[in-house]
Formats: sequence, structure tokens, C-alpha cells
Amino acid sequence: MGQRSFVNSREINSPFGKESIFHNYYDDPIGFTFYEGETPEEDQYTYTIIALESGLEVFEKYKSDQYQPKSKEIYIFVEKQNSGKNNLFGTACRVKMGDERRELMWKLYDKKTQISVNDDTNLAGSIEQWAEDISYFKRETDEAIDKDVLAHAVKLELSNKTDANKIFQTLFGLNDKLADWIRSGVEAMDGWKLTEENYDFEKYGEKLKPIIPVNFFSQAPDYLYTGNQNKKIIKDSGLNALTQLSDNLDQIIFTKAYVLVKITPGFHDNVAYGVVWFIKEFLEESLPENLKTLLKKIKTIFAQAKQFIQKIGKELQKMAAVYNAFLCGLVNGLISLLQMVVWLVAFVIDNIPFLELENLSKEKLTEYEEKLEFVEDLIDLIRENISGVFEGLLASLDTLGEDIQAFALVVGRKIKNLSRYWWAFIIGAVAFELIIDAVFAFFTGGTSLIASISRVSTQLAKKGIKVAETTVKNIASSASSLYTSVKAFFREIIEAIKSGKFIDYLKKKFFEITGDVQGLRKMALSKWLKKFDKSFFAHIDGEAGIREYRSHNVNLTFEYLEGQGGHNANVLSKSIRRRPYTKFDPDPPIDDLPFKAEIDVLYRGYWLPKNQTSSIFPKNWKLDRIQEEIAYVYENTVAKGVGLNPDSAGKRFKQYKFKDSSNKFDIIIEIDDSGNIMNSYPK
Repeated sequence: MGQRSFVNSREINSPFGKESIFHNYYDDPIGFTFYEGETPEEDQYTYTIIALESGLEVFEKYKSDQYQPKSKEIYIFVEKQNSGKNNLFGTACRVKMGDERRELMWKLYDKKTQISVNDDTNLAGSIEQWAEDISYFKRETDEAIDKDVLAHAVKLELSNKTDANKIFQTLFGLNDKLADWIRSGVEAMDGWKLTEENYDFEKYGEKLKPIIPVNFFSQAPDYLYTGNQNKKIIKDSGLNALTQLSDNLDQIIFTKAYVLVKITPGFHDNVAYGVVWFIKEFLEESLPENLKTLLKKIKTIFAQAKQFIQKIGKELQKMAAVYNAFLCGLVNGLISLLQMVVWLVAFVIDNIPFLELENLSKEKLTEYEEKLEFVEDLIDLIRENISGVFEGLLASLDTLGEDIQAFALVVGRKIKNLSRYWWAFIIGAVAFELIIDAVFAFFTGGTSLIASISRVSTQLAKKGIKVAETTVKNIASSASSLYTSVKAFFREIIEAIKSGKFIDYLKKKFFEITGDVQGLRKMALSKWLKKFDKSFFAHIDGEAGIREYRSHNVNLTFEYLEGQGGHNANVLSKSIRRRPYTKFDPDPPIDDLPFKAEIDVLYRGYWLPKNQTSSIFPKNWKLDRIQEEIAYVYENTVAKGVGLNPDSAGKRFKQYKFKDSSNKFDIIIEIDDSGNIMNSYPK
């Protein structure tokens, strides 16, 4: 017998109504069936559990206007229970409730009423008991939820205060120096990065300490073909650094704690082993369990990297020295990525005001929790995707080495006195650089360079190479949008490797980091050159077009020829001219800025006037530069599905708008249904 049947059978009608000790409410999941008439409508409440893959999704749905519960409903957003996930900061959970539901939960909070969950006869008389009942009924399902997690979420929504504060205080109450220790560990990890003695074959020769075996010939050290009697092999001694970093990660990250104990009075050099044992025991007993899990997962990623490098060393037949330099850069980029994860833990710990937790608003606490969820989701995202990156690189061994060398030689010509191995090293590190910038900029509010982490941008700057700050200008608006960006980054890089376009991907990222807009423009043009329709060139140089004129006095429509297009300054005084007795605007035109003019278009020996003022690309831009800029706009709008003028959606040609590569003015491009470029002009 369920609670409804029991209540209907006892025939007790108290004059106190809902205030009676015999009165109770019913809380059922959406879709729960019971016999009509068994429950008074005013006593029926419902709950919905929305189980999500990540903590960031929990906060995204919680803040979304898409989920608006009815008056008696409560939505429960919870992170799915997954033993493989790195729940460093606990399971994320938030609730949203309607007005009547909120009033009911307040009564339950004050223990002034009872609720039957799923028609159970064991009534819940408190928030904790209600949460326990829901947890019980959802056990071993996709909607499983921990009772304490749910109770904390409800209390937070009710009063802006929560027992979850105690979790924060327990988690970070280990030592007020914990964040300081971790930051020092980030700096210590930097000392394990590979240096020029690991990658610069030109400088070190046989004294090189590569991470893969390097075969070379004494006559021609860089033509690495097998079968020659003069071939020599340099062993992969540099790989030991990655092994030691992985094996000793705990000690490296908490190196400051080790140093502090070693300099404590009473400890001497002859008890160094005992000191290390003491610290390991202390950390094992005192660190939060999930922080130790985070470190284990970072070790797993390093182990994957080591296996990947060893496989390459066995399979690589040529270009080993260049490939080694590239891999050194890739490994350093990966170390920077994992340093970033560890740094984020320290940053968040250091910035949560633990002494003020009881006074924090629900919104502020949500903001901190959302950042914690980003950290834990990020490490899982890296771990899940890094193998795809490694496997893709293994599959492209035959051509990638030559592509890397070719690109290294190209950029090397622009800046002298830097070897192809240095450039190959930098190219390898570029892959992870921009996403690191984006994450740092989000957490710090704009600062993308962290002193304790050496980066490609730092190394470029030391060589006098300009580094762009494009990432800082586009800081993600929320942790969930940042997570989406990181996810898209891995998807993009893996797809580039699988499609054989990894080197193009690296070129683009390199040009973005160095602010080489010319390189970006040329890449865009090579990618989208075929999208320029033949009619585009005729139009931009000026052409005759038919225009209709409808008379208001008589029911007649007239057609006449007029000048159209004419946006290319290179054809002034050829196929187009400035109309007599008019001036350019500005006059004279300024280099690298568009200008306007009243023009005529040459047609069969006659000048046809263009009725509209023509907007013309800068006078010093040749046609190839104009095409590069248009392709650059195409790459940043049409290719990404953004920048569409909604007013043009139903028209013959769709219009897209984006800034020119110097960010000085807008360029409009017009595209047909097949994605071909039909027209373009500056705005």
C-alpha cells in the first residue's frame, strides 16, 4: 500500500488542515503514475533530475533561461556519477524551483511538514531525509545522485548559505601554504622542460641529447637515410627527463614542502632519505584524495607521451633530427598545458575567500564552484583527447617531417641566425600555445603570460620576434564557453592531423601567435582561391548592368545600362574613372585606407555613370592583396558560420562582414548559395 492509499483509508479530517501533523505532501518524478483522485491537486509536487556529463554543463543549464520550473516543480541539475572522471572538487549539483515549491522546501527546512517521495509511506520530515529518499529511488540509474550533494544544493538555493562551505574549508584547510606550495611546483616543473641540448643538432652535433634516436651521416649530417656505412646513431638519452618528471611528479610539485622540511632545525643531510619518506607520508595522509587523483591523471598523460615518442623512435626512417626538434617542442607544450592545470588549482585555492564563505551570495559561490568544475573537466578533456593527437601524428610520419622542415626553412628565412631545428622546436610547441593563453586570460581577467611557466611566446620575444596579443582581446565570457573552446581546439587539431592538414593548422597558429597577418592572409587565399567566381573580377573592375525604372505616371517599365561595381583602385583611368568635376573622399586617398568616389564605367567606348557612390579598396593594394583580404574575411566569417547580415538571408547573395587584417575598417563580401565569392567592397 502506498502513502496515497493509506491516507485515503484512514478517514481523518483535521480542523488544522495543512498545519495538521497528519497532513503530508507528495513529491514524484515527472511521469510518475498514480490513480486520479487519490491526491488533492494542491498537495502534488514534482521533481526532475537532469543528469549531465560535466560539472560545467550543470552550471550552464542552471543559469540558462531554457529551464524554468513551474510553481510546484524543482529541477535538479547534477553531474553524472562516473568512476573514470576526475571529481577533484566534488560532484556538481544545482537546483531551480518554482515559488510554491520554494515555500514547501522552506517548511521542510524548518521541519514543519512531511513529504512522501514516490508515494513512499516513510515520510521525509527534513531536507536531509527528502534528499536521502530521492537518492534511494534513483540508485543504480543514470539519474543517481548523492543525498548530501542534493541536500547542499537545496540549502544553497534556499538561503544563499550551504553546508557545502564546510566541504570547501575541509578541502583547502590542509595548510594556508597549500596554494603557495603548488605554485612553486609549477615553477619546478619548468626545470624539466627540454632545452636546446635536446633539439639543436646543428649546435650540439654528436653531443645532442635527443628524445628519439637520431641517425646521421658523417658527410651530410642531416640527410637521414638508412643503409649507409657511415651512419651514426645518437641515443635517445633526453627521454629520461620525461620519465623522471612522470615518476617524481608529486615530489616536483611539492618541492617547496620538501625544502621547508630539509631546512627545519633537527634535520640533517644524513637523514635525507627519512625526510623524503616523512614528506611522502605527510602528503599521502593530508592531501585531499581527489587532488592526489589529479596528479595520477597527469602522470598518465606523461606516460602516454613517453609511449608515443618511443613508437616514433622505432618507426621513423628519415628526418629524425628535425622530427626530434619538433617533438621536443610538442612535449614542452604538453608540459606547459599540464602546468596550467596545476597552476589553476593553486589560483582557485588562493582566490576563494574562505574566511568569508558564510557571507558569500549564492551567485558568487556558484562562480567559484564553476571555475573549480572547469579545472576538473579540463584534465579529463586533455586525458581523453591527447591519445588522438599522438595516434594521428604516428599515422602521418611519412610526410610530416618534410613538411615541418619546409615550414621551418620558410620562417627561418624571415629571421636570420636561427637554425631550422630551433624553428622546428618552436613549431612543435605552438600547438598548445593559444589555448593556454585563452585559459590564463579568462582566469586572470586578461593576463595571459604567467611568469612561472616558460612559453613559446616568451622564447620568441627573447629572440626579438614580435608576439601578438590577440587571445587576450577575446576572453571567454564564462567557464562553460571556455570549456567549449578548449573542446573545439582538440577537435580541430585531431581533424587537421587525420585530414593531412596538420602543418597548415600549425602554420595558422604560428602566424596568430607572431601576429603575422600577412601569413594568415596568404594562407586564407591559398585555401579559398577557388571560391572567387569569374564574375567577381569583372564586377570589382567595373561593368555595365541593366537597371529598371518604373514610371509613376504611366504603367511602363524602362530598362537602361548603368555602371556597376568598380571597387579596385588599380583600374582607375582604365575600366573606371573618377567622374569629371568630382573629388575622391578623402582627397588624395590615404595608403591602407579605403576611399569613396563618384565613378563612371567604360563600356564599348562609352563611359556609363554609376548611380551610387563607389567604395574603393586602398589605392596601394594590388589585386592579390585585395584577394588576400577578402579570403581573410571569408575564413573568419563564412568558414566559421558567423558574421552574416540577417537582412541578406533571403536574398540572392548573402552578405558577411569582418575587419580587414589590420583591423582598421570593415570589408563586406557577398556569397552565392554555393559559397562562391561574387562581390566585395570596403565599408
